[in-house]
Amino acid sequence: MTATVDLADILAGTDALAHLDAAHQAAWEATDPDLLRLCQRRMAMIIGHEPTVAAMSAEEQATLAAWSGSPAFGERERAALALTEQYTIDVATATDEQVAALAEHLGAHALLDFAHALLVVEQRMRLELAFAAVMGQP
Repeated sequence: MTATVDLADILAGTDALAHLDAAHQAAWEATDPDLLRLCQRRMAMIIGHEPTVAAMSAEEQATLAAWSGSPAFGERERAALALTEQYTIDVATATDEQVAALAEHLGAHALLDFAHALLVVEQRMRLELAFAAVMGQP
């Protein structure tokens, strides 16, 4: 029988967990949490982060999967989702147009905060996925 170990147990007694938690908390405070949550959910769908996806209803998942044609989202949300998708799939191919479209809605400083927050949220989800794979846990 395999013992269940979680990341908090492994990092207990180190500063690493505190730093990771602080960065995650700061990401949510640095930008619009509703916009970040929307993008986090779409990102989770793309990378297969089941805990986040499972917290969404089937209707929410369907609406978010079809965001580009859904009337549920305004221009600001569409610009954020477009950049988030491209960022998640291949950040190196994000276009100047995608960045500019979101900058129109957020402004340059808030765009930078959003991009940093997106990185922190993505890295946390990917770390959780990697940890689960290494430890053989869902």
